[in-house]
Amino acid sequence: MYADMHLCHNLSAVLPGLSAGFRIGLDNTASYWDGNSKKPLLKSNTIDLETGKETFSVLQNESSLSFSKSVGSVIIFFKVEAYADYTRQ
Repeated sequence: MYADMHLCHNLSAVLPGLSAGFRIGLDNTASYWDGNSKKPLLKSNTIDLETGKETFSVLQNESSLSFSKSVGSVIIFFKVEAYADYTRQ
């Protein structure tokens, strides 16, 4: 999120050429990770060449879907500046 605001007021009624104002700035950054994972079902099969019989064995069972999330870093910059300006020729 980035937000900047600048307000300026002409004070020539008080003194010709005088103005004043201020600026405010906000910068906000963050890193965010989101992950989903699931282990698949893994099987192995073997075939007996003499009998032709096929045998299956489970190498890894299927897992349910898991979710993860995390916020890595949050950085906030806040700046305030006030000023007066006098310009006259």
